Amino acid sequence: MRVRVLGAVELAATNGEPTLARWPRVRKLLAVLLVHAGDIVSVDRLGDALWGGEAPIDRSSAVHNLVYRLRVIVRSAGAADTVRVVTRAPGYVLEVDGAEVDSTRFAELVETARDRLHEAPQVAAALLDEALSLWRGPAFAEFADEEFVRAEAGRLDELRGAAAADRVEAAIALGRHDEAIGMLEPLRAADPLGERPRRQLMRALHGVGRSVEALQVYRDYRDLLAELGLDPSPELRELEAAIIRHEPSIGWIGPTSPANNLPQEPGELVGRADDVIQVTDAMRRARLVTLTGVGGVGKTCLALHVAAVVGAEHPDGVWLCELAPVGASSVAEVLAAALEVRQRHGLTMTARLAEYLREKRLLIVLDNCEHVTATAAQLVDALLRSCPRVRVLATSREGLDVDGERVLPVAPLETPARGASSPETIAGVASVALFVQRASAASASFELTADNSADVAEICRRLDGLPLALELVAPKVRSLSAAEIVARLDRRLQFVRTAGWIREQRHRTLRAVVDWSHQLLDERQQQLFERLSVFVGSFTLDGAERVAGGRLDPAEIADVLTELVDRSMLGARPGRGPTRYALLETLRLYGRERLRARGWETATRRDHADYHVELAVAASTGLTGRDPGRWVKVMDQHLDDLRAAHTWAVAHDPDLAMRLSAALFWYLEPGTFSEGVGWAERAIA
Repeated sequence: MRVRVLGAVELAATNGEPTLARWPRVRKLLAVLLVHAGDIVSVDRLGDALWGGEAPIDRSSAVHNLVYRLRVIVRSAGAADTVRVVTRAPGYVLEVDGAEVDSTRFAELVETARDRLHEAPQVAAALLDEALSLWRGPAFAEFADEEFVRAEAGRLDELRGAAAADRVEAAIALGRHDEAIGMLEPLRAADPLGERPRRQLMRALHGVGRSVEALQVYRDYRDLLAELGLDPSPELRELEAAIIRHEPSIGWIGPTSPANNLPQEPGELVGRADDVIQVTDAMRRARLVTLTGVGGVGKTCLALHVAAVVGAEHPDGVWLCELAPVGASSVAEVLAAALEVRQRHGLTMTARLAEYLREKRLLIVLDNCEHVTATAAQLVDALLRSCPRVRVLATSREGLDVDGERVLPVAPLETPARGASSPETIAGVASVALFVQRASAASASFELTADNSADVAEICRRLDGLPLALELVAPKVRSLSAAEIVARLDRRLQFVRTAGWIREQRHRTLRAVVDWSHQLLDERQQQLFERLSVFVGSFTLDGAERVAGGRLDPAEIADVLTELVDRSMLGARPGRGPTRYALLETLRLYGRERLRARGWETATRRDHADYHVELAVAASTGLTGRDPGRWVKVMDQHLDDLRAAHTWAVAHDPDLAMRLSAALFWYLEPGTFSEGVGWAERAIA
């Protein structure tokens, strides 16, 4: 094989010697072209991959020179017939015979070995040994962490791990249990939470008479999962039972083609029974269902549970494709990796996926599409048009805007009503149930009592019923009381975090979750979002235009407001009157921090106070007119913001505070709002 990527990228000469050792930039060029073999890679894209932000002045000429150098090296290596760099506007295409690429040979050997694993484990072991021997180090070694190759390198490394596990299966099937035990240590280290290495180790230990150790492996793994709120699979529990029964031959549990690649489900899905029914029903009516919602609301967890529920309806499986760590250019490649679909010469990856899926009846779960929305939408649209029995369940902060899509917003969990605090009253509220479940798992002594129930209710309200926030804060009961947690929630963006292991780094802190959402907004959306954070309660489009417009064209406000709703950064509550909008408290705190950092807080708060003074003046006339009831309702809806405007004005503009107090006379006089009696006194003081 001339082209090598299972280790450092190399092009071998006829005698097998490497030819690119002195040309690191040419190696990188070859790596980029190999990742996209068969596809046109533009000169601009090559330049970005090769130099990033340090590109030469004439990047186009520099790329052409490197291509010329690569062609010369290919010819001198005697590989011109099988490795060709073809000019095709607006860039280049690498045409390479798959038999000349070590990664292609590796994948073919692994696939053949799996086909023979049940009936001929000896043959499978030999094939896997040959396949694994092709590896000289991490795939695309020196470039593995760069964006252009990360998805492909990850796919190959994952396939390598699966092949190594298959090799263990072959050893167990051949009765070579000691050999299997020796192979498993690095596999367990590489996949500390993986169930398959544990299952294999239990079987191998049992096979050599070390049943006590096999059972200890199970117990250690069960305890590890318990810390994460997870349980061993039914298969692993049955294996433990078989070992306890001292079955002389547990039997070989070979790697049958899995019906899905879903992770081990967590325990009970708290507070989402109705949502599961709604999503399941929607999936039977639409081939694309997208779950939308603010970060941390539980879209992924809901999607995985629904996927498990409907799995039996998809004979070709349910396949999870996680998009959070990838860029737009790698979406199709990541899906292909999840489906174990290999590129075929002459086809784009999208076309290859359509070809593979055309006759399949399966469900694809596309998780975290928000940062690659356009690319994901194009891919989904192409697949749904070409593959009539494929369904897609997506999660995103916004819909994909594909024909036939059903968008289902996922709301935060229900929180206790204001004033509700007794254990009997709040125990059945979803957010409280989740907090108590996670807190009890973290500390066996924790329980909901009359002493802590009011504080638990406040925690759930202050965290907006966001499942991720509740799960992050619940373990703190090991060292803090519920009251002490409440006292620290004014700093929730910093306080709500985990020091433990978590799969997604952007879910380690509440701030990281909101950062991710905020960074996906454009500048107009960010400005409006931050200015809207001065509202304490709900507001109308008119209020947004008057208070939060800032430097935006007033004609744009309605459109940007809609975009924020679409991106789950703002809630909308249509009704008989004007639509009212509101921010979650967590998003409001974040927006105010950003507003303060920009130096816009004082000006925006003044606009907020001025608007509410004008509203109060209008109400003072309306309350003595023909329809005072309507104006009472309007003022009730703005009460929280009237209070906030007055508080700010007392501190920064007492005259404005006095005007607001005077304008509220007819609203306060009937005693509808007894708190307001002292407003004028505070303004004067």
